[in-house]
Amino acid sequence: MKAEYEPMLQEHDDSSSAGSSEDTSPRSTHKHEPLHPLALWTYIACLSLCVLNIGLLLRGGLKTEAVVDPETLERPSTYIDLDTVKWNASRLAALPPVTNFPMVLAPVSRTDTAKVWPVDPKAWLSDKGTISPDSREVLLSQDTSMIMQFRVLDHKMERCSLVAAIPTEAEIRGRHRDNNVDLDGDTLVHVYRLDAARKLDARTLSYATKPKRLDHVGHFTVKLGAMNGTAEFDCKERTLQTFEVTCPGKRCHINFWQNRDSPVMAFYLRQTHSLPDPE
Repeated sequence: MKAEYEPMLQEHDDSSSAGSSEDTSPRSTHKHEPLHPLALWTYIACLSLCVLNIGLLLRGGLKTEAVVDPETLERPSTYIDLDTVKWNASRLAALPPVTNFPMVLAPVSRTDTAKVWPVDPKAWLSDKGTISPDSREVLLSQDTSMIMQFRVLDHKMERCSLVAAIPTEAEIRGRHRDNNVDLDGDTLVHVYRLDAARKLDARTLSYATKPKRLDHVGHFTVKLGAMNGTAEFDCKERTLQTFEVTCPGKRCHINFWQNRDSPVMAFYLRQTHSLPDPE
């Protein structure tokens, strides 16, 4: 008898399933239990919260909280319980004024509004590092004004006056230093308060970037051998006080380098006490 070749059926061959209409594999008889009402309501609540959060996010437009500038925060007092000290008339009379030199002192030009003066032109390099003198240039003319910024010092020294102290010619010559003053006679200057809530950056300070004026503080005359200044005004402890000093006269010209050594030659804030008179 002659053998015949029969090909094996493939798993995907339709004929493999054509003849089998019955499934002999065991079927699961497990039935799903109904969802517990608590789980159902939990699911609904979570879904509702998700929808609500998405709606609020889209409505808010991805807004973030504003970052607080630490420079604008009020500085805490370091004078703990000094308000409890009892003052008498003799102790008040013995309180000397505070000489507060500016932490920012920079000229700005009305005709060259973008000009920024060098911040520390007298700095020099030593074997111990860079030496930066305290002296800063004062330059006032009809077109050039001075920006000055102070931090009010000490406790209850909250009566302030912006002053200019210029020694006599003999006192200046007696310094034995190259620190003369170029002053075109007695010169009237005006002082304006500026709107500045943070410390100014002298590296970018120009007439175009200076803060706007708030009000006119006063005026006084700058002259040799005298200390003159504005009338006293309130200056809260630890606050920033920022001013612009102008020289509107046609013949106005003041130029010198600030010197803190006695005799002082400088613009500075003169602070006197604001304590109430004892009863």
